[in-house]
Amino acid sequence: MHGGVAAEKNIPGKPKPDTYTFAAQELGVDSRRCVVFEDAISGVQAGAAGDFGLVVGVDRGAGVEPLTTNGAEIVVADLNELI
Repeated sequence: MHGGVAAEKNIPGKPKPDTYTFAAQELGVDSRRCVVFEDAISGVQAGAAGDFGLVVGVDRGAGVEPLTTNGAEIVVADLNELI
């Protein structure tokens, strides 16, 4: 979902989980079966605040420790690490 949809529907942004929750509902998928991939602290906080199956932090400069302490269950430097 892009920011235009969130603004149009007045959905609160990060660190609230509402945009992710809305996206899961639009896809017809239970949020507990969804994975949140985020490189921003506020995005990791949003994923952790929701009822998602997994929150993956992507360290593009935020740092492993800040991503982990804010809710990332796994932190990678590159998504290829998950393959």
